[in-house]
Amino acid sequence: MSCGFLLQVSTVFPGYAALWPTLGAAMVLIGGLGASRFGVARLLGSRPFTWLGDRSYGLYLWHWPILLAYLAISERTVATPLAGLVIMGASVLAADLTLRFIEGPTRYLSDAKPWRILIAGAAAVAVAGGVAVGWIGYTKFQARAEWARLADAEAYPGAAAFGRDIPEAPVTPGPFTVRADRPELYDNGCHQSETGTATPNCVYGDPDAPYTLAVVGGSHVTQWFPALQGAVEGSEWKLMIFTKSACLFRETPEPHEPPSCAVWNRNVMAELERLRPDAIFTTTTRGEYAADEIAPGYVDRWRELEALGIPIVGMRDTPWFQFDVAECVERFGRDAARCSRARTDLLSPENPTLQVTEIEGLYPLDFSRFFCDETTCPAVMGNVMVYHDTHHFGSTYARSLAPMLRDELMPVLDRIAGRNP
Repeated sequence: MSCGFLLQVSTVFPGYAALWPTLGAAMVLIGGLGASRFGVARLLGSRPFTWLGDRSYGLYLWHWPILLAYLAISERTVATPLAGLVIMGASVLAADLTLRFIEGPTRYLSDAKPWRILIAGAAAVAVAGGVAVGWIGYTKFQARAEWARLADAEAYPGAAAFGRDIPEAPVTPGPFTVRADRPELYDNGCHQSETGTATPNCVYGDPDAPYTLAVVGGSHVTQWFPALQGAVEGSEWKLMIFTKSACLFRETPEPHEPPSCAVWNRNVMAELERLRPDAIFTTTTRGEYAADEIAPGYVDRWRELEALGIPIVGMRDTPWFQFDVAECVERFGRDAARCSRARTDLLSPENPTLQVTEIEGLYPLDFSRFFCDETTCPAVMGNVMVYHDTHHFGSTYARSLAPMLRDELMPVLDRIAGRNP
């Protein structure tokens, strides 16, 4: 029991901390072998403990869904002490009822005739299988319907709806597809995981294109990939991918980043020095703070790129919400005030990158106007769900940004290529 009080179980598991409850359980078992009047067997064999032990499996099954139900209804992330006591009491009650009416009666099935056991087992499997198959079919049907809606470009303009009055249509991607609304780089091996250090160097576009734009950084750079892909389509630029989860592209990673981050940064810089792309695309601010700002180590990294003669196309970071935006919209509706945030809570008054004037070859871009108006950062725009979690915008919304990004990015790339001094 001391494990939950002494260890931060949400962050230290899995890992060596699991030895605490494991060794504790082993010590209880070993201690229970003795018949001493002061031994643990006397305590654990007492009536209250055996009563609780008979219901331990039900407690294991019930406590978690009851806790989650409370958190969902109360809109909290942590239960209060009083709520915790109520949840524990409700779990014990549910476990007791389960023992009386489900566990208890089924314990004696072994005394029944074999054919009755087979029939009961087959019926249980059939019911469970039928429910599972039905649910899978329903979710697939809903997912197809959600993706099919996007074919109507007039009803789902996404980012292009800023400043326009668009008739409402069902929000898409919806609950059945929104979690999958992320760049393909996550699934094809081109985006590095939190623990990985390699640089796959995936290329998108014409491999023989004369110019290379390296896409470099963490997941907040990766989310721009669908927009970038559409923006450079048909141009003389190809994309080369150097992205990794939970890792910023900077000179000195911070302690909270995974150990692999420093290795990955060194590997990326070595590849950039070897390949010498014509430019890189990365984020130049970080939105996880009170308002977006330039993260520590960014400017040092830009100086290194400047020394290599590699220009930087720097995109301002997008807003970070402190709650699951898609879930909020599903629960409370697209127009619920709780599902949006004030612009001043998420963004600085102006793009912080503009304050950096000493880096030659730094080209700042700011698309915050497609994520927030003058006062508010909405969850839905142009009937498209903007975010698929707390702070990553979805690929559907990214694709709607491609025309606007092309209008601003291509003149910068033309200038870098020497065609637009």
